[in-house]
Amino acid sequence: MRRGYQPHFVQFGANTRSYSPNLTPQQVWILDDFNSPYGMDRDFFLQVSLNAHNTGGRMFITSNMDYDLFMNQLSTLIGDANSKRYLDRIKGMFKVINVLGESNRRRTAWYAE
Repeated sequence: MRRGYQPHFVQFGANTRSYSPNLTPQQVWILDDFNSPYGMDRDFFLQVSLNAHNTGGRMFITSNMDYDLFMNQLSTLIGDANSKRYLDRIKGMFKVINVLGESNRRRTAWYAE
């Protein structure tokens, strides 16, 4: 925000398909709980990622899904005709950071061991 970027936070779930992004240059998108391309709106993801690629924006994505598996499933959703064109632009945007450790959910669960 100090650099003039406009932040947007989207938590993926049942209502994401009705979300219409207002795309402008230099936006930062935080896409939370992005666990499967089958549970999200493919067109929304492509619009946001290509906007970030073309206008100098940024994307931060949290997910429990492995990066390579995600990209393979996304490629299937896009289809052979457009897969190379889109993935060539999108793959270069990602820096994968694997976070390992014990889940906080287990420590705070009502059935704690």
